[in-house]
Amino acid sequence: MLGRLKITNMNGRNENGTYDDLYAFGGRGFSIRKLETMELVYDSGDQFEKLQQQYIPLLFNNNAGNGTKTVNQTFDTRSDDKGPESESLAVAHIGNAVLLFIGNERPGSIFIYKITGDASKPEFQSIWNGVQETDNKWEELYERRMLSGIDPEDIRYIPAEHSPNKQHILTAAGTVSGTFSMFTIKGINEHNSGAAPTDKAAILNIGFSSVIMAVLSSYILLRCRNL
Repeated sequence: MLGRLKITNMNGRNENGTYDDLYAFGGRGFSIRKLETMELVYDSGDQFEKLQQQYIPLLFNNNAGNGTKTVNQTFDTRSDDKGPESESLAVAHIGNAVLLFIGNERPGSIFIYKITGDASKPEFQSIWNGVQETDNKWEELYERRMLSGIDPEDIRYIPAEHSPNKQHILTAAGTVSGTFSMFTIKGINEHNSGAAPTDKAAILNIGFSSVIMAVLSSYILLRCRNL
């Protein structure tokens, strides 16, 4: 019934030696906690998978990079394992808004959220993915260079004042597609009057990227990688 879902035997066991609760590793989205108390103020839950199904249905929990099959044939082949496998995080402070970029290994998508004032209410903005065709095999798309950002192990934000073209840039390293991509961030009003956290974001990689944290003023974002 659980398929390939990985669970731990360290938690959930009762006094009889059987399990009342099952605990899986990591998550399929992101959480925001208060920095001082670690109180949970927001968790995306199953929102990533619902948004995938709504906006990029042919890539829903797709096993990107399975070379011998077409993109369509690998549809919904990760739901019983790690789902989208959220694994990378970047934070951008633009004007009075905070943008969150969350990279997902399968199928190589990047979710974009915006915070303006209340950190417990991040607003979904859009999804980016680097798959341009779905009828061909993954290996064919790779050979034709029709893939980018698949398995974005690392994404980084470059503010306009430090970028070569003086625009806000997001970079993504796709380990499965073997690509390095640079994107211009558009559609954000840099003079938004809404309040937002003002401290500069910091991205920390801890324990071989097993946990990625970004500090936003008095809040901390956690994206726990599936083990």
